[in-house]
Amino acid sequence: MTELIVQLQRLWQPGPERCGVVLDNGEIIELPNRAEQPALAFEVADADLAPYMGRVVASWHTHPRTSGNLSVSDYRTFQHYPDWQHYIIDQSSVWQYSVAFDYMVLLDQVFDKEMSDE
Repeated sequence: MTELIVQLQRLWQPGPERCGVVLDNGEIIELPNRAEQPALAFEVADADLAPYMGRVVASWHTHPRTSGNLSVSDYRTFQHYPDWQHYIIDQSSVWQYSVAFDYMVLLDQVFDKEMSDE
């Protein structure tokens, strides 16, 4: 398991969804969640993302109340960034998705127990 997955799992907390990006140097950046209902969804403003464009390799956000399964909104958002990896962090696992031929592919799901065994 990668250090990135361990660091991402630490971002989970109850409350509003948290969101951000991972840069090409491995730095994890948290961005403001601009969704109308941040407890139920996430939205990143273009202006918040702009300083990092060209260096982003992945997006991440938390699911404080549900599993890391994709919501319809997640699916649509991820399709706008097909060259990035996408991580959803729930209470007990990190789900890694990628876009392939306009479809979402679940690449990996790492559970908390696996993280603590490292």
